[in-house]
Amino acid sequence: MTEEGRPSTSQADPPPGTASLDDERAVMPSDEDDLEQLSGSGLRMLVLGALVMVLAPLAGFLAGSIVGDSQAHRIDPLAVWLFGGLVVGGAGGIVAFLGGLRWLRANRGRL
Repeated sequence: MTEEGRPSTSQADPPPGTASLDDERAVMPSDEDDLEQLSGSGLRMLVLGALVMVLAPLAGFLAGSIVGDSQAHRIDPLAVWLFGGLVVGGAGGIVAFLGGLRWLRANRGRL
């Protein structure tokens, strides 16, 4: 025990400007941090874009089928809805491509 009532330690304080083992652990990222960084940048955009790319034409076909065929329309509603689904699906493909590029650039040295 020291005079102030604190227990004495056998290790001396490190000299100024040097890092202790605890400081290095605080600075070094853990495996969980690496996984979070790998999955964070661009991967979410890639997955959501791919889902939209696949599901939008199906949703357009479904919506066009539900609307049905009416003799009052010059253009078939099924074709209009399917075309809309293809346009939205194409936008999803672009988003997926950009997300993949972002993910690859963020993880260039880690993979």
